[in-house]
This record gives sequence, structure tokens and C-alpha cells, in this order.
Amino acid sequence: MILDATGERLGKIEVLGGILGAIIGIALFNIELFISIMAGLIILTLIERFSPLRRTSELKSSSSGVTIH
Repeated sequence: MILDATGERLGKIEVLGGILGAIIGIALFNIELFISIMAGLIILTLIERFSPLRRTSELKSSSSGVTIH
């Protein structure tokens, strides 16, 4: 596993570790701020997931035979 974690993967692992460390640091010092940040992220995720704009663009791309990943 360590030998596979090179180059681009290592960069992604470091970024993920930094983000997780920041979130845990906020949770340790100010739980109210942590809860409000998590609630905001959940709300934004739900808005993005159920957005009609996203569905419209998916329908257009599927009708043209091109899929976007």
C-alpha cells in the first residue's frame, strides 16, 4: 500500500488528511462551529443532489449520447 501511494495519489491523501485535520481541530475547540459547518455541508450536498439544474444537464447529455463523469 505504501509503495502505491506515490505521485498523484500521495497528493490526494495529503489534501484529505489536511481537510480531516482541520475539521477535527474545529470540533475540538468549538463544537457549535463544527456542528454548523457540518449542517451547512449537508444542506449544500442535498441541494446539489436534488437540484433540477443538474437533472436538466444530465438529460441533455444523455440524449446526445455523451455522458459526463
